[in-house]
Amino acid sequence: MILFFVSLTVQVGMFSTGSLGWLAWLGVVLWVVGFVFETVGDWQLSQFKADPSRRGTVLDTGLWRYTRHPNYFGDAAVWTGIFLVAADSWPGVLTVLSPP
Repeated sequence: MILFFVSLTVQVGMFSTGSLGWLAWLGVVLWVVGFVFETVGDWQLSQFKADPSRRGTVLDTGLWRYTRHPNYFGDAAVWTGIFLVAADSWPGVLTVLSPP
């Protein structure tokens, strides 16, 4: 039941018809920003952990300088972007509580 509720935005968004409006394009941009944020943050962390001289220290450069968990920020941006794409049509607005 929880999986159905969380994925409701995606389910409704799949059946939207017509051209994309400005809200959907904003959602696409936000989704891309979130995806890049997650990818770059994970890459930076793996590079940091691969350096034995940094053992016991905290990563505070790159994206990690701005947020303690860039992958969580990216995940929130991705889901919000998906919601904005779905919210471009009326039924999608009703899924406002769905994105985690």
